[in-house]
Amino acid sequence: MGAVGLYFMQPKAQTAVFSLEDEDDGTADEYYGPCHEFYYILVGEFTMYWGKDALEIRKGKANKLHLKAGDMGYWSRGWKYPVKNIGKVPGTFF
Repeated sequence: MGAVGLYFMQPKAQTAVFSLEDEDDGTADEYYGPCHEFYYILVGEFTMYWGKDALEIRKGKANKLHLKAGDMGYWSRGWKYPVKNIGKVPGTFF
């Protein structure tokens, strides 16, 4: 069963590196297990980073995707991610 939550993020803030990988290798800040996540952006602009190397992801040297209000982001199973608010206003997504 899924859950829906509303999330607010200040400009320049970045989430912890979280893992949706099959196994926890201990390098991500948070391990959620093998699952899929979807986010709908209500307000703001974000960069979603993903990869396997938590250190490179934290440095911003990973794959990335720009998301803005009206976009739906899909965080697929098997990767590590953080999300950064790159906008000038508090961002909101659920």
